[in-house]
Amino acid sequence: MKVFKYVLMFVLIASTMALAGCGGDKFAGKWYALNEDADSINMLDITKNGENYIVKRNTVSYVAEYKEVGKETVEREETEGFFNRNKVKRQYQVPVYEVTLNLKVKDQGQTTEVENKGRLGEHYTYIEKDGSLQGPGSMGKTITYKKGGEKDLIKKMQTTVAAFYDKAKSGEVKISVKSFGDWGYGKGGNIIKDYKFNEELPQELK
Repeated sequence: MKVFKYVLMFVLIASTMALAGCGGDKFAGKWYALNEDADSINMLDITKNGENYIVKRNTVSYVAEYKEVGKETVEREETEGFFNRNKVKRQYQVPVYEVTLNLKVKDQGQTTEVENKGRLGEHYTYIEKDGSLQGPGSMGKTITYKKGGEKDLIKKMQTTVAAFYDKAKSGEVKISVKSFGDWGYGKGGNIIKDYKFNEELPQELK
């Protein structure tokens, strides 16, 4: 009987501690939200610090790394000069690039917040019904964050970025890798031969 009583007391104490821990940590963790254009992810990394919470804000996006792999001769019709409006054809040696898209996490700063009735400070509100977190966005809009699910959001972001570079490969979208030179800004863009995604995740997302 005594053994049973001790076991019961242990279970009750353990359950109480677990509930207390879970209740205090509903904000803690990594939260994600895809932006409206689906080309970047808003990320909150929230950690408990005594009676406060530290909220680190980050932006997750793909950053292009361009590698020149050759040149192509391109002919373009232009006016002969500012005062001479006659049309002439000129040839340019246009750099050809392969693109590697690397996933990067950019620090957007941090704040220290205090929990009060389901809110963290004046900025973040926990929604009990779906376990989401609402926070401020640009232009007075509200961002709804979810814990986890970052891999699905990254795939959606890849779809958006891939669509852009498909247009760049076809010439529908012009990319000027260098701002100066024979084929820099305003000259019609460089040639994008191909692109690929670097599947390695940054440390902040592991």
